[in-house]
Amino acid sequence: MCAIRTLRVGNDFAGTVVLPQRGVEEWSNWGMSNAVQVYLPKGSHTISLTFEPANENMNLKVNQAMLDYMRVTQLSPE
Repeated sequence: MCAIRTLRVGNDFAGTVVLPQRGVEEWSNWGMSNAVQVYLPKGSHTISLTFEPANENMNLKVNQAMLDYMRVTQLSPE
């Protein structure tokens, strides 16, 4: 089971994040989600992770997620 969320930079769709289902208020059993690569030009950006109608993959009781942090990493140019 998993929770699906939409990643946005500003108002633009940037990708889909799949979060592992760990149980209700289960902070001690954590896992990583999928990585999403997004080009961010120089400047400041608003990054959001939201629940949207397209993320409704199962009932809300199961489609819950607890997020501790989001990591943003600069990739080296190829």
